[in-house]
Amino acid sequence: MSAFWQGFRLLLPLWPGMIPFAVAYAVTARGAGLSLWDTCLMSLTVFAGASQFAAAGQFVGASCRWRPPWHW
Repeated sequence: MSAFWQGFRLLLPLWPGMIPFAVAYAVTARGAGLSLWDTCLMSLTVFAGASQFAAAGQFVGASCRWRPPWHW
């Protein structure tokens, strides 16, 4: 068995806990006005869940002056 599949099999018990968090973040980010691309990009690059929620809150609250260039 390859190392990838062995790791995948070992992480299966964590999926039930990750899926509700992922759905909650997606709903929050989309509600904040982030595009599907922005939401996926943040999920792939930010590995701290609370930071994702904080950033989405900053975008919706307009307290963050910086916007990604594709939103100008």
